Amino acid sequence: KASQLFLDGQPVSYNNLAAILAEKKLAKPDIAALVSADVLTPHGEVVKLIDFIRKNGITNFAINVEIEE
Repeated sequence: KASQLFLDGQPVSYNNLAAILAEKKLAKPDIAALVSADVLTPHGEVVKLIDFIRKNGITNFAINVEIEE
């Protein structure tokens, strides 16, 4: 299963994510990101996203893992 990125419930790609993050950070300089993943998302994909967010100036974030029941 391929990992999918969503921002505010809308699908996004790394190609346009940097511009969106910059716009949101400009509007709210102390913005925090919530990274949410299900248990099937590879750890490396989560780390890649966190690194991408940090490199784009957002250093406050929380991580949520959705556990299967």
